[in-house]
Amino acid sequence: GDDPAPLLDELTQNTAVIAQHGHRADAIVKGMMAHAQATSSERRAVDLNALVAEHVTLAYHSARARQRAFDVEIVQDFDSTLAPVVVAPTELGRGIINLGSNAFDAGAEHARDALASGTGEPFEPRVTVSTKHTGDTVTIRVVDNGAGIPDEIRARIFEPFFTTKPTGSGTGLGRSMSYDIVTQGHGGTLTVEDAPGGGAVFVVMLPLATPV
Repeated sequence: GDDPAPLLDELTQNTAVIAQHGHRADAIVKGMMAHAQATSSERRAVDLNALVAEHVTLAYHSARARQRAFDVEIVQDFDSTLAPVVVAPTELGRGIINLGSNAFDAGAEHARDALASGTGEPFEPRVTVSTKHTGDTVTIRVVDNGAGIPDEIRARIFEPFFTTKPTGSGTGLGRSMSYDIVTQGHGGTLTVEDAPGGGAVFVVMLPLATPV
């Protein structure tokens, strides 16, 4: 009779594709549920520098778990004059992880492209995270030295489900979640700018509330 092997191979491949899409859908649903739970988190006065440092470190370890060979220089430039800031720490921490993860991914992708091109010096990813107190606001900046964000993508960068990653490797919810957490959850703004020399700067600006 006919050799069943090609049919089995095709079925196996189809099953793998279905499973991949299933995992992505599952990740999206879990992400939305986690976001819904996080938005009700309690607000309290926290050391914002420590909160940012901790969650950028978590994002780094997550990146290392996904790509064992990944390495990046992390530069911290924190405002030492910053007094405790009233935020929802669980929620804001989630937003920082998302921004950090995107910055690490941008650096890793640029490093892979540089390696593939085979020209010049090896590219070294670097992510700079800073805080700055100015008047009645505090600004958090997450800067990568990746390829930057084209204008046509920048216009949609905070839309839910919009992802620049390959199918199966991103849900498109990270930046939109961060946007909601900052704008709706904290009455702040989240914008993106070009980084000097290439890359992107995600700028979180939070209004300072009086501790209760």
